[in-house]
Amino acid sequence: MPRMNTRYLLMILGASIPSFIAAMSFDNRFIPLLQRPRLTVDGTRSSFWVQGFATTANKSFNEMQQDIPLAEISGKFDQVELARGIVSLGFPNPLPSEFQILDKLPWEVSGKRQAQGFAITWDQYIAEWISTGVSLFFMRVQSRHLFKLDAVNMEPSISLKPGDAVLLDDSRRSMLQQVGICEGSTEQLGMGDIDWYFRVGSMWEYAYRFRRIDAGLRLGLLIPAGVSREINRPASIPFGGNGHWGMYGEIDALFELREDWKAGLLLRLNNRFSRRDTQRMPGAKEPDIFGAVVGDARVDPGVTAIFVPYFLLENLRAGLSLGVNYNLAWHQKDSWANLSSCTAKLDDVERLSKWSSEYFTINVFYDFGKMKVKRDFNPILTFQWDVPSSLFISSRVNRAHRVSIGFDFVY
Repeated sequence: MPRMNTRYLLMILGASIPSFIAAMSFDNRFIPLLQRPRLTVDGTRSSFWVQGFATTANKSFNEMQQDIPLAEISGKFDQVELARGIVSLGFPNPLPSEFQILDKLPWEVSGKRQAQGFAITWDQYIAEWISTGVSLFFMRVQSRHLFKLDAVNMEPSISLKPGDAVLLDDSRRSMLQQVGICEGSTEQLGMGDIDWYFRVGSMWEYAYRFRRIDAGLRLGLLIPAGVSREINRPASIPFGGNGHWGMYGEIDALFELREDWKAGLLLRLNNRFSRRDTQRMPGAKEPDIFGAVVGDARVDPGVTAIFVPYFLLENLRAGLSLGVNYNLAWHQKDSWANLSSCTAKLDDVERLSKWSSEYFTINVFYDFGKMKVKRDFNPILTFQWDVPSSLFISSRVNRAHRVSIGFDFVY
């Protein structure tokens, strides 16, 4: 009876603090917000997991799975195109007159992004077949963009005189200020989107030649409590779905092949709902994060499909376990509708919003309660390293690494 009272108390507390509950949602191409695999321990149904993590990125993948500068997943920054976008608003051409003959004046936009934070995941068994869960993370992100003139790819090719590079850089800065863009570094602090879900599932002992099968269906709601991208700071990123509500359906299964050998599978579909908001959009063919047009737009995000197989070897040495996951996320292109009075060209914005990511996750666990005759509230020490990969279809994502260390309490 005391144990049941404790369970219901924990459930009531979880329901009473929704503003502190957030999720690893998969549908973010800047930082690997990956859901951890399901981990079951003999005789337990619920778990509480806390971890600290850090990420870093200074490159991205293009459609050909080649390295490109960090900011160029939104397209190559071209000063001529930004000037054309400003002209579309009714202003004179801001380029110095001697460079207005150019058709192409590209810049390389490199940079770096680092993040530190902590996450909490809580899976609570309610009754036979039914459980619920939430997860939370808070994060601090520091990002910066660095501009370098790509004089080799100017069209038509011209010879720059001494001082021309400085003149063009001053012009670029002035143009960005004219459209209200704060270039350079930015710092963000806050939480991610809220994920609240119910899972219907069960365990079967010695079924279909497996020692155990743990499988279920999960339905979740994604509540947009996360930090959104600041439209006047191109280096900023969203901490989730950028203000969009969403929901997802997921199938998971964990198979115990033999004693201490486990394999699992996760299939998931995320769908974010459309919303109207003030956005930055291109007036010509400049990247949307540097867009000259600011106005209302309706954005309908594409569906994100997730596929995660994983394998785990337990008790290699007195509670030590090793595992590996493969995380594949594929995001369909978003649909944009310009609701402002200004003309905006959105074809490239929609085309470049399609992305896919691949990660291999190395898992190391140490279960302090594995070798005990009677398990108490003994933690499992966890270490995870998310490594970006271009094995199959990585495209238009930041190549970010993430390392995390945490404790998992099962009961």
